Amino acid sequence: LVRATAPAPKEGAETPAHGRPTERVFLHPSSVNFDNRKYGRDWLVYHDMVKTSKVFIRDCTEVSPYALLLAAQDVDVQPAQGRIVLDQWIRLSAPARIATLVGALKVKVAELLSQKLEAPHLDISGTEEVQALLKVLQTDGMCV
Repeated sequence: LVRATAPAPKEGAETPAHGRPTERVFLHPSSVNFDNRKYGRDWLVYHDMVKTSKVFIRDCTEVSPYALLLAAQDVDVQPAQGRIVLDQWIRLSAPARIATLVGALKVKVAELLSQKLEAPHLDISGTEEVQALLKVLQTDGMCV
């Protein structure tokens, strides 16, 4: 996971990687995003990081803050600062109620997945929780 901020990763961006100190990473010339100068999201998730003359990432795509919230193991809500810290290094600006609602959704979806593991034939795709999860991810939380 890298932050897609200026300068664009093609030019090199100071990026914390999984709690490691900040380091500069670049998009590899073979990346489909190499010529991309603007991103609609603040974060890129990548599959491959290599170090040759520089540290390069490949196979990357943009990821929404809601996907980060749902995937995070550790969610630290800091309401006084209007901030949510994910996995002790990803900082998002958001009201505390967003983290609370997404946290409750995560718990419900985890319960459903546990039931699915116990009974693989169980169809959970039509449940309210899974439908809410899909709607949040598809609309970036702008559900009506």
